[in-house]
Amino acid sequence: MNSPSNSDSPFVAGSMITESNLFVGRIKELKQMTGCMSLRNPMSINIYGEERIGKSSLLYQFSQLQNDHQCEVIFIDLQQASCNSEVGLYKEVARKLKESPHVQNKQTLAQLFPINPPLDRQGFEHAVRESKTQGVLIVLCLDEFEALFQYPEEFTRGFYSNLYSLMNRGALMLVVSSQRRLNVYKNQLNYAKFYQKFTSLNLSNLSNKEADELVQLPTKKGINSPPPVLDEEEQADARKLGGTHPYLLQLAAIIIYDRRQSSRAFAKAKTEFKKEARRIFWARVTNSQKWWGFLLVLRWLFVNLPIKVGSYATLIGLTLDDFKNWLIGMIVLILIGLSVFKVLTLPVLLEWLQKILNLAK
Repeated sequence: MNSPSNSDSPFVAGSMITESNLFVGRIKELKQMTGCMSLRNPMSINIYGEERIGKSSLLYQFSQLQNDHQCEVIFIDLQQASCNSEVGLYKEVARKLKESPHVQNKQTLAQLFPINPPLDRQGFEHAVRESKTQGVLIVLCLDEFEALFQYPEEFTRGFYSNLYSLMNRGALMLVVSSQRRLNVYKNQLNYAKFYQKFTSLNLSNLSNKEADELVQLPTKKGINSPPPVLDEEEQADARKLGGTHPYLLQLAAIIIYDRRQSSRAFAKAKTEFKKEARRIFWARVTNSQKWWGFLLVLRWLFVNLPIKVGSYATLIGLTLDDFKNWLIGMIVLILIGLSVFKVLTLPVLLEWLQKILNLAK
């Protein structure tokens, strides 16, 4: 859900924030990123955090902060179809560099990154190293880094090894975003040294001050000193719903702004907010996380619960033999039930019954 079209609302939920005047907070993170770029040997950065926490927006805003000719910072969304191959990625880098006013004013630098024919790995390495020789550090802001793992035949060990070599020489700086730290993906990276070149920046919720600043964003009307688009009561309502989570806060503000003309506006906004929040955050739960939750339920049913039952059996005076007979009886009934529902075949059922009878002797 984005800011309503043809409205004065400055709020954006679900899309990357590209307008600097609508980007709120993250001053500490931006300073840290700029500091890593200013080092004599630039330090690459891995920005990681949950989905919809604002990684893409932060990465984009950082790419717009360059203020000198010693660094050329470009933003690339790796989910683009043009980036599903190694050569395609190099071509996208060249295209973005051609659009830069700094590069356009330095023809020698522009000639290092041709679009057609596109660079191969060796050509890209030469261009980046030569750029550094000319006094320009290439900084690639690569959003959604996990997208590369979908094409292991393209982005091989050699690809990551080459990037590592360029970073190690101080000729290239990478700022990549991912949902988890890069070391978690060491099997997909297929080059253990690669993630060791990064410092990690965990992106989490906004501070209370930043959250207050967000709900106080002014109207987009072209007037001097525009007022906040939400009044004080609406700002408080948005904070109650969204807390300090950037996406939820933007979502709450949008819904409150849209519903302000209706009766019982806050009640309706709250209902719509909860519905949308549940939809978004359940959709992001991976299959592996769902299976892990299922396994936890099974553990409770077949490990924790039987232990509890055993403790209750002692309390009510059952002997060990009584409890053992009860437990065996329960297992037999469960096995028969599984056989009735064809989860177990008859031979398997008989085999298990024989084992239980032997245990009961």
